[in-house]
Amino acid sequence: MKLQLGGLVLLDASFRHTVEPLSQDAALVYPQTEVPMEVGLMKGEVPNTYAVTLRIGIQSPNDRYAISVAYAVPLVVDPEGQELPPDFEHRMLITGASMALPYCREVISNLTSRARFGTVWINPTNFNQIIPPPQQQQVAEATVATE
Repeated sequence: MKLQLGGLVLLDASFRHTVEPLSQDAALVYPQTEVPMEVGLMKGEVPNTYAVTLRIGIQSPNDRYAISVAYAVPLVVDPEGQELPPDFEHRMLITGASMALPYCREVISNLTSRARFGTVWINPTNFNQIIPPPQQQQVAEATVATE
């Protein structure tokens, strides 16, 4: 099976300060240890075309910035006459998110480096650890549903 990258597409980048410049707590910086990330998979109209999206958003009361960055990774799959593996979509999510993350990190650090409260650095992320395989997702959903 061959995988062809169709480029990286910046879908969204937004940034704003959330604190008034003259407020008493403007100088206080509260580091955020967890950053919400959303990963999605879209199937194209053309057979074997996909796009993986990664959105990183920071916006909580303790943060000094509101940031949202999203990238899409268009991918074309050539199965070369083979059947796609059962965990194909899971593999696509991990591959696409791993490709998009460095670009999201760069945009966030670049935007915040010009801001008042200092640069925000997003840690490298192992998507194998945060996107569970399909079997584990089904077990987790069943566990949540029965409680």
